[in-house]
Amino acid sequence: MPIAEGCVSYVTADARLITTGMLPMVMLASAALTAPISLFLLRWYRRAVLRAMSEQAGTTPTAAVRTAKTSGNSSTLQVRLIDAGSLDATASPPALSTRTV
Repeated sequence: MPIAEGCVSYVTADARLITTGMLPMVMLASAALTAPISLFLLRWYRRAVLRAMSEQAGTTPTAAVRTAKTSGNSSTLQVRLIDAGSLDATASPPALSTRTV
């Protein structure tokens, strides 16, 4: 079907080049550049937040990052395997119980 004289064809050779070759290349390049830049910005932001928090606490930034407090509670993790076939679907679930050590 021929194009009328007053109409503009929006599908040109440039559009085909962009959609078939250039667009995927630009998307891959932007993904490759985004990863290192975002890691750099996150590290920079973390450093600024740690610096501001340490100024509020009145300590040096290195001391705030390097020290970690250990908890006095030494509890063990207990894992139970429950077979789904042995459960009764009509029964109400058991109440959660807490145990103090």
